[in-house]
Amino acid sequence: MAWPGNVAMEIEALVCSYVADLQRGEEEREVALLELSKAREKTPGIALLLWHSYGIMTILVDEITQNFPHIPRISQRRTRRMAAALCLLQCVASHPETKTVFVRSYIALLPMAILRTAEDGNQMEHVRLAALGVLGSMMKVADASVIRFLRETEIIPLCLQIMQNGTELAKSVAIFILHSYLSREEGLYYVCGTAERFYAVASALATMVETLVGVPSNRQLKLLISCYLRLCDHPQARGVFELCFPAPLMSDPTLDQVAPSILNNLGDTSKRQLQQIVSRLGF
Repeated sequence: MAWPGNVAMEIEALVCSYVADLQRGEEEREVALLELSKAREKTPGIALLLWHSYGIMTILVDEITQNFPHIPRISQRRTRRMAAALCLLQCVASHPETKTVFVRSYIALLPMAILRTAEDGNQMEHVRLAALGVLGSMMKVADASVIRFLRETEIIPLCLQIMQNGTELAKSVAIFILHSYLSREEGLYYVCGTAERFYAVASALATMVETLVGVPSNRQLKLLISCYLRLCDHPQARGVFELCFPAPLMSDPTLDQVAPSILNNLGDTSKRQLQQIVSRLGF
């Protein structure tokens, strides 16, 4: 939705004042962080403002790193500030004019550090989701340089771990990141480049399929099917799936006697993708 000119100008002026407040005292900074995180969707240019304003990226990084010593005994106030800072990093990570310099700055390693450090528990859950959001935004606009950078990080092992042990929303974001990574040619051939990497991914996908038999989630199922379809583009992966493709995705009528089919409410697009998989695997 386009904002009327006078409203847009007021929002931009307010955003600029909050950015300035980030460089003031603790109380002003806290308010500015929370308000800017709320305003990010209304102000498309906020990423450029954050990146090019002197000292702001350092402040956002500091908001995150200074709280690491307090994990896991971290206060709700600190987690709110961390999540707000991560939401602002997400803006920078997803903007076409700042995404590449963001990756080159290695600030993108911070969300991964959070995912490694944060223990299970509701207190840190929204921080972990915000960290995943930064990585998910990077994947939405990923080019070859972003994929090469991520290839040298722990992004795939972290996503696989979350896919097996995370909350439902965290699992959905993690599998979205994996699917986006596989969608790029370089990402697909990296995952399938060694048996160890491929079987780690295949095992995590299979575990999620088994989980969905008991706790269905159409959002996760659609992404899982898309991942399998993409993996079938690789000849070695296709050869493995010909021998051990997850039974619940094969619409086996005998399986429905044991557990309800997870494919009942599948959309037309996912059904077509499943048909493509079956055709490619020769079932």
